[in-house]
Amino acid sequence: DDPLGLEDRLDPFLREAPVKVAFVPQGWSNLAGESAEGPEGDYLAVAGIGDPESFSRVLREVTGREGDLLPYPDHHEYSWADVQTFVDLAGGRTLVTTEKDAVKLEPYHKQLKDVRVLRLGVEILAGEERLWRHIEGVLRSRS
Repeated sequence: DDPLGLEDRLDPFLREAPVKVAFVPQGWSNLAGESAEGPEGDYLAVAGIGDPESFSRVLREVTGREGDLLPYPDHHEYSWADVQTFVDLAGGRTLVTTEKDAVKLEPYHKQLKDVRVLRLGVEILAGEERLWRHIEGVLRSRS
């Protein structure tokens, strides 16, 4: 899905067709990494990633519900004040976050009792052979 037509606009500048990947939901866990059920009611999503809106879209697809999103900058290091802010904003709703953010939030697990982490896997849609050739080339050049 390329709503902006970027593929067509970039195509003349590419030497090879791009490797295409999709992030595929693979289930839920809690902050401790234990398997868990997804949020059953309203939720507040917390995401400090490059494209928090994409995480919000995936959550809508997976849960079938619209939740609120509290975006933070990519690579954000959460503070005690941040945790207090989103616990207050959640107001009893389940907090939902990414695996990347869960690692950074784990030190606050005592304050964050009802957090669900959406696990995502990568599915290669096109160009898998090219990707592995590239990885092998990089590994060979480092040895």
